Amino acid sequence: MVRVKENLIENKKSPHQEGLHSAERVVSKHFSDMFNAYSKAINKAYNRTGSLFESPFKRLIVEDSAYFSRLVWYIHYNPQKHGFVKDFKDYPYSSYYSHISNKPTRLQREELLTWFGDANEYKYFHQLQHSENEFDKYIIEFD
Repeated sequence: MVRVKENLIENKKSPHQEGLHSAERVVSKHFSDMFNAYSKAINKAYNRTGSLFESPFKRLIVEDSAYFSRLVWYIHYNPQKHGFVKDFKDYPYSSYYSHISNKPTRLQREELLTWFGDANEYKYFHQLQHSENEFDKYIIEFD
């Protein structure tokens, strides 16, 4: 999940900021640059060529507070869902422990924990049994 700065969107809503300069295009361009840089680094590290991603980038705007809360859980739960680990808390690449840690991070930890109340409420929310069916309407599948 990525949060786009509101001032970026507001500044790009001008009628002069359309087409290639629209807010949506600027955000997509930043993601494209990031994915391309990542692909180049992986290709160089593993002496390979070609694309790492099969399909074009897709996204959904999160505008519902309940969906936001469950999406945080779903992102952490995903490695468990797909069988990488038995418990999502054991997945080494998760942001879950970064959120509840006191170590320095570039993540917006305090803002996220405050959303849930505090670190204890955040942990409690992750312990609840959520239904994957809550996400069916939000899942983006590629044909």
